Parts: sequence; structure tokens; C-alpha cells
Amino acid sequence: MSLHDDLLAQASRLARSEPRRPKQASLRRAVSTAYYALFHLLISEGSTVMSPMSDAKLRVIVARAFQHGAMKAVASDSQGKFSKELTPTLASLRHTPEHREHVL
Repeated sequence: MSLHDDLLAQASRLARSEPRRPKQASLRRAVSTAYYALFHLLISEGSTVMSPMSDAKLRVIVARAFQHGAMKAVASDSQGKFSKELTPTLASLRHTPEHREHVL
């Protein structure tokens, strides 16, 4: 399993660890860990795209070139810019049991 998969699994465990009355600390740690998982997924995918035929050592070098601040700025710039056709679908999916089960 990759680091981002492990982190996402850990976030899920943290979010589900106290089903009746979850502590804020557990929920915050779950969100933080999920964010960290996304960060590592983007780095992994990006370094693979930038060096698809390269050896693992070069991919590690490429991965280290990613900067958290720059990645966050790009994500912030695109926040709220989903297509108007897609936004209602995404919003309605957030409330389905399948989505909640998948997220947690």
C-alpha cells in the first residue's frame, strides 16, 4: 500500500473510532490526516506524470520538488470553480448514505 492509501485508511479509522460522541480532537486529526493523504497522492501522481519512464530515484527527486505552499495556492485559486452543471450533482451526492460510507 502507498503512503497516501495508508494515511487515508488511518483518517477513516480516526473518524470512526468514537461512533456515538466523537471527540473534536479525533475528528480534527482525521481531517488533517485525510488532507495529508491528498497532498501525498498529488505528489505521487504528479511525479509519475513528470517522469513516467524514469527510475524510482528520479521520481523521488521530482517528488521533493513539490512545494506545499504552491500546491495550496493552486487549490485555493480553483476553489468554488466547479462547472455549474456538476455542482448540483456533487452537492446532492454529499447527502447520500453511499457517499458518507465511502468518505468515512
